[in-house]
Amino acid sequence: MNMLARTILSVAIAALPSAAFAQAQPPAQDKPTVAGYLQQGYDIIHTDTNNGQFIFFVLKK
Repeated sequence: MNMLARTILSVAIAALPSAAFAQAQPPAQDKPTVAGYLQQGYDIIHTDTNNGQFIFFVLKK
């Protein structure tokens, strides 16, 4: 098996799990958003970044 065929095969095998994971995700419109909660009458009473990559919102209706 030549080097090009091995490279193509390894890329195809590596892409299989990520493709299956992408299909397992629910559609974006089904995920709750902060804007959606605000439209439903919720108020933000606290915001925390927790020194990480995520923002946490504490909501109250």
